[in-house]
Amino acid sequence: MKSKAMVIGQLLVFYGCLFYFADPIALTRPHLYLLAAMGVIALIYQPAFATFDKGTDLDAGTARQILWTIQVTQTLGHLEAVFYWSPGCFEWTIITSIGAGIALLGLCLRTWAVLHLGAAFTWHVDPDQAERLITSGPFSLVRHPSYTGAFCLYAGSLLLLQSYVSLALAVVAMPLAFRRRVDLEERALEGAFPNEYSDYRRRVGAFIPWIGRRS
Repeated sequence: MKSKAMVIGQLLVFYGCLFYFADPIALTRPHLYLLAAMGVIALIYQPAFATFDKGTDLDAGTARQILWTIQVTQTLGHLEAVFYWSPGCFEWTIITSIGAGIALLGLCLRTWAVLHLGAAFTWHVDPDQAERLITSGPFSLVRHPSYTGAFCLYAGSLLLLQSYVSLALAVVAMPLAFRRRVDLEERALEGAFPNEYSDYRRRVGAFIPWIGRRS
């Protein structure tokens, strides 16, 4: 709990600094407030983590890669908006609405996945945490809803800010980080639930429904 509180505190300090240095118009627009609220919610409903935690041998550094990929692209995106696109990026447009919708959808999906897994959800590759293979709830839609949700949340956040350079970087870097992690997770789950997981993988797509099913 202490670690999670520290991360939330760091997030709020970051947004406080943005508000301090941003164009005053940012204080009168909902963009940064909305993103700060979504960030806090995302941190509350997931296990505590440490940015410099290298994880277990099974992780092969993938947890840290994902964290750094998200943190770097989000930081760059916010700085890009505040110091390059402001004040235009703080006007509410159709692009802003689409970005906000995608981000909120991603937040809901990721939160659903984390809560549905319960104690079986961890930052590290650890199939021993799962007493059974969970294929219900969001996992009936895609095999990795937490990653789909995270991608939508963080890509949508950058679209909301109209930080197009950072968005382009994120839509390349995040899938690469997620894909590397998923390969490790799926090998571990195949070892723990060989028959069940093979059948599950044939029926359900990896990140998008009906896409990425394997024979």
